[in-house]
Amino acid sequence: MQIAYSLAGRLITCAVISTAVCGVASAQTDKTQAELHFKAGRIALQNNDMEGAEAELRLAMTFDPTNPVLVFNLAVTLVDRSPQEASDFLDKAIALGLPEAEQMKADELRPQIVYSVGKRMRSFQGIWQENTAHGGVGGQLHKWTQSKTWTIPRTASPTDGALKGDMSEGFVMVNTDGSPWGCTGQDEHGRIQQSFDVHIEGTVTVLLGTNPIKIIEARVRERKSCESTWPQWHGTSLSTHEYQMLSQTLEEMRVEELFRGKPSGITSTFKKQQ
Repeated sequence: MQIAYSLAGRLITCAVISTAVCGVASAQTDKTQAELHFKAGRIALQNNDMEGAEAELRLAMTFDPTNPVLVFNLAVTLVDRSPQEASDFLDKAIALGLPEAEQMKADELRPQIVYSVGKRMRSFQGIWQENTAHGGVGGQLHKWTQSKTWTIPRTASPTDGALKGDMSEGFVMVNTDGSPWGCTGQDEHGRIQQSFDVHIEGTVTVLLGTNPIKIIEARVRERKSCESTWPQWHGTSLSTHEYQMLSQTLEEMRVEELFRGKPSGITSTFKKQQ
């Protein structure tokens, strides 16, 4: 979708505000900068560079934050990549007072946003699984396997811009040198081996309104077991893990874990099971 709207005559300047409140030179500079970044955003759109267009329009808004045309065009750039945010900007542009011509285009944009929100929601529905295995070779003392599953029901609908589902994770560590680790047993060759098995259950929440999308795990139950010991539930765990989306296709999703709200460099790849 291309931006086809001019900023001419729509930027607030000191011609309509007392110079005691707003300096003429400062207002002129703001207008110039806003127009400059708006035009840069239009060039980005002509090159199908939505991220570049978004960046330029956000810069333009720093010089004229209440310009409804700028706000509306920013909504246009976000329809496919962040539809919930696009909806918020569209509401803001309408509240600021779009000219009649742009109001008609805003009416056309609304159903496109609704479709994009639904499309994004449906892309998360289903069962996503990550499997990893580490160690056990080259003299390493431990080998462990991990399987994590995120399940978003196909009947799930967003509440406050969020999809909710269930998470489960299995974690098994086995010592290969006979050192203490949980409980003792023997492998098929009669060698002493210890294993430790943890199963975690909880909820997963996909925040559709963030850019990039964030995913929150709330781990609420934890079970530990060793060898043939009957598994027992051990109280309630309240730990929370947070991730941000790196990329997503119909069959694969890459996420990065956040540590105190910042990227940790730890990435995971989930495959869609069904």
